[in-house]
Amino acid sequence: MKKIIFGILGLLIAVVIASLIIPGEVTPPKDTRVILEYTEKTYIAPSCFEQSGASNNIGEEDLAAAEEKEYSPHDSCTEKYFEKEESSLLVAFFKKLGILSAEWDEQEGKIMN
Repeated sequence: MKKIIFGILGLLIAVVIASLIIPGEVTPPKDTRVILEYTEKTYIAPSCFEQSGASNNIGEEDLAAAEEKEYSPHDSCTEKYFEKEESSLLVAFFKKLGILSAEWDEQEGKIMN
């Protein structure tokens, strides 16, 4: 019985260690809020809006809608904001669960329908 318990415990430890070594990545969720710039057919990260020089022809959507309309990032600030985050597999898993925060989680909120 002790061999089975130690075997399971050893396996769990090996999995945790492997998940700290194996690389993983996190991409922004599709419901992340963006500002659409209809004139240029681009999207802007909320934190980049002030410096974007956007026209008055704007709206608010989520990243999925912007990608569906085939809009591209407005500027380098927005591109940087929505870059994939690379980390260990375990950290990536915790970020996907929302236990750890990612850069795009620090926005002013998500769109409420």
